Amino acid sequence: MKEFMTEGEFNELCRLWADKIRSLSSTTLAKETHSSLKLAMRLQRFVDTDKKTKVAYKIKFHFDRYGVFRAYGAGRGYKIIDGRITLNRHPSEKYAKRNPLDGKIKRNALDWIDGHIEKNIQELADTVQDYYGDNALRTVLSEIDKMKIKKK
Repeated sequence: MKEFMTEGEFNELCRLWADKIRSLSSTTLAKETHSSLKLAMRLQRFVDTDKKTKVAYKIKFHFDRYGVFRAYGAGRGYKIIDGRITLNRHPSEKYAKRNPLDGKIKRNALDWIDGHIEKNIQELADTVQDYYGDNALRTVLSEIDKMKIKKK
C-alpha cells in the first residue's frame, strides 16, 4: 500500500520550494545588478500554517519596497509611463550629480522573482496535489467500512 504524505512532510516541501525561489531570486539580483545586494539579503519567505490543522496554506515573500521598483526599472529619476521606462527628473535632483544620464535610459526592468515563481509553480502544484490527494484517499479508506454492506 502507498505511503501517504504527512502534514510535516507537506509543510517541509512547501518550505523547501519557498527556499528555492528565494535562492534563485537572490542569485538573479547578484548576477544582474551592481547593487549592495541589500534587497537579496532582506528577502524573506514565510510559509503560514493553519492554526487548527497545522498544514501549510500560504507561501509569501517579504522584501523591501525597492524590489517592486527594481522589477519595473523605476526609481532614481526614472518613471514607468504606459509600460515604458522614461526619464523623469530635473538635473538639480539629488541623483543627477552622482549619476548623470545625458538623456540616455540606463535602467531596465529586472524580473528577479516573478519569473522564478512562474517557472517553478508546477512543482508546488504537484506537491499540493499529492498531499491533498493522499488526504482524500486516506479519508475514503478510513470510511470504507461504512460504505460496505454489513453481513451478519
